[in-house]
Amino acid sequence: MHGRGAGGAAKRVPAPVRCHPTLPGSGPVHETRHRREPDEVPRAEETGRRLTPHDLGSAGSRRSEEQTRPRWKPGSSGSFGSGGPGS
Repeated sequence: MHGRGAGGAAKRVPAPVRCHPTLPGSGPVHETRHRREPDEVPRAEETGRRLTPHDLGSAGSRRSEEQTRPRWKPGSSGSFGSGGPGS
């Protein structure tokens, strides 16, 4: 027999004990919310040639000037259709 018990199943090895994270000395960390907006993409007229996805790289963003949260307008249906008859 090679490492098998009476039932023929392999022995389970317990998982190692993991340390729990601890609070930093300065206290709990709180989330902050920021509205972001995409960086401007250079136009082909500015660069003199057509841009490819490779030229653009990853889409960057910056903090928006407007930090108030967008709200649904009263009477609008949001993203669930036109709000007209039969909806």
